Amino acid sequence: MALSNKSRLDGPRFTLTAMLALRCFRRAPLWLETKAAGIAQCHAPERRPEISFRKLTGPLVFDTSHSRQQLRRLKNTRGGSSISNGWIPIGWTLTELKLAMNVRVDATPDGQGRYCSSLISVKAKLGYDKLTVFVARGYGRGSCQFLSVIKHEQQHVAIFRDTLDRFMPRFEARLRRAAERHTPVRTRTPKQGAARLKRSLDRQLQPLFREINKTLDRANSRLDTKANYEREQTNCPTW
Repeated sequence: MALSNKSRLDGPRFTLTAMLALRCFRRAPLWLETKAAGIAQCHAPERRPEISFRKLTGPLVFDTSHSRQQLRRLKNTRGGSSISNGWIPIGWTLTELKLAMNVRVDATPDGQGRYCSSLISVKAKLGYDKLTVFVARGYGRGSCQFLSVIKHEQQHVAIFRDTLDRFMPRFEARLRRAAERHTPVRTRTPKQGAARLKRSLDRQLQPLFREINKTLDRANSRLDTKANYEREQTNCPTW
């Protein structure tokens, strides 16, 4: 963020597809179904689930339609780094880290009125749908002020993309390990089995999801300091 200081988811089989989406600002509580006593566990699947993992880089979008006060209200609503009073945002990079998973489940009747469910495949995507760089209205494109704000916000864009690149191998390894080591579950319906397996993946991925968000917060805060803002303000004669 750039600021200006102004006085600033033997018998018939069922294949289910379920969607699971995680967002950086919210985590749904996890509830696991208790195993029925006296029932033998389901057999392990004959093959490992297929795993695919894709990075969402997101397009870079520029928005110059907001005034300084509108940017301040938007930032207060969406959150972000902050410094002392008297500073008004004149630039801001807004994005949302997302993890989406398409989970396919094979459910086989166990002959006792329940179903054994195993993962067939997991298709996951991690990253950003888009990154929006806001520059306060009133700074002409190509002006000293506009270019100074863009230079600052490009550093935030680099933080988001570089941090995602660093965490991608860890996310893929953890997802693959969690999916390949999963234990088949027995539930009353195939739908319950899919939901339970999704929650298991969620529980194992969430700690790393929180870690990447903390890393992003720390890196962005190191850039958004009063000293940096004061130094950047000297780039142009007026703001």
